[in-house]
Amino acid sequence: MPVISLTQDQIAHLKPVPGKPRTEWCDDGVPGLYVLVSAGSPTMSDAALDVLDQIGTEGKFDFVFTNPDTEKPYTHIRHTWDRIREKAGMPRLRLHDLRHSFASMLVNAGCSLFVVQQALGHADSRVTQRYSHLSSKTLQDAANSASIKIQEAMQRGV
Repeated sequence: MPVISLTQDQIAHLKPVPGKPRTEWCDDGVPGLYVLVSAGSPTMSDAALDVLDQIGTEGKFDFVFTNPDTEKPYTHIRHTWDRIREKAGMPRLRLHDLRHSFASMLVNAGCSLFVVQQALGHADSRVTQRYSHLSSKTLQDAANSASIKIQEAMQRGV
């Protein structure tokens, strides 16, 4: 199910449950969401949940993304996406590009490839490796870290 077809009920299942760890918020999977997954349960960041709360369709419509004129769920986001890309000055940006950026941000923030693989829903870790691009700063930090360890070992006479 694409994100555009989310129902208010499904979003409610992704919201925090007092006294339960974040990994246990949702009993049923919501396929197609680009959210972090832990222990098989999808979770959304607090920021994503805040954005969904601001849409203003809760209590008015069954679906989160509802056309207020027709009261039916949107079936695509093509026109909206085109407008957003133009306004941002990135007319050739694809939604798929955002998956690559998401993966790269996670890796560069120190998340393991396994976590990124789960977040993106990849069955094969090689696909995740193709998605995840290390920044030059991350690579430089890794090289410096190895260098420091070698220098420390040399000083100890190892």
